Amino acid sequence: MLQATLSAPATSAPIDLLNGMQSLWGTVNRRPPARAAQPAPIADPGVWSPSSFGLTKLWREVQDLPAHEVDAGLTLLLQRLCELLSADGVRWQLLGSPRPGKSMCVSERCVGQLPDPQQPPPGNSWEQAGHELAMTLPVRPGLRMHFMLARSAGQGAFTDADRATLDLALTGMARWLNWLALSHGPAASTDPLPPHQRKVLLLLLTGLSEKQIASELNLSTNTAHQYVTALYRRFKVRNRPSLTAQWLSASM
Repeated sequence: MLQATLSAPATSAPIDLLNGMQSLWGTVNRRPPARAAQPAPIADPGVWSPSSFGLTKLWREVQDLPAHEVDAGLTLLLQRLCELLSADGVRWQLLGSPRPGKSMCVSERCVGQLPDPQQPPPGNSWEQAGHELAMTLPVRPGLRMHFMLARSAGQGAFTDADRATLDLALTGMARWLNWLALSHGPAASTDPLPPHQRKVLLLLLTGLSEKQIASELNLSTNTAHQYVTALYRRFKVRNRPSLTAQWLSASM
């Protein structure tokens, strides 16, 4: 049985990771809060390290999960980001642009408490008070991931150190995040997989037979086979080893 796992990245040179983020992600759009971020409460940013921010644990916990458990990994990632950055809530979105000027949300996940965009609190909103930290990462042409963390008005605003920590956390998970995007459809398409096909895809990565997948999802064997065949066509592969190889070779 073949399961795709990824070990946590080397953490001996965190500053190199920060310096290499532009080439790894391409153009990264970070929407700053309306009020400038407050200075970091430490004197020397050069002393930042993954271990001091708990990033090593974050990378290891999420990336050591089997590839078919990407949904559980996403929830864990969002929970850990909230803990790491003292946020009350976080929203993750996979956004597709099938054509210029048009955007759609392929998938969304929220953890914790987030402000209601339709009912902002009186006075200063979360964003006006600097209590929103947002980052958008390009995955491939026409597809991007958006992260938005929020704190309540009673807490301190996000700092430059918080922004750098989020940068480093996501940079260290670049390949895993590409797996997450790939689980919603092949790299050449912005059209997401239907939910039932996606469930079959994730179970295919566990090494289960089509008969076992059918039993797991309460499907007929014939229906499971049709889903598998449709997935092979979608990913332009002929068999399961080729599908697994495409998954393992995915890289941002």
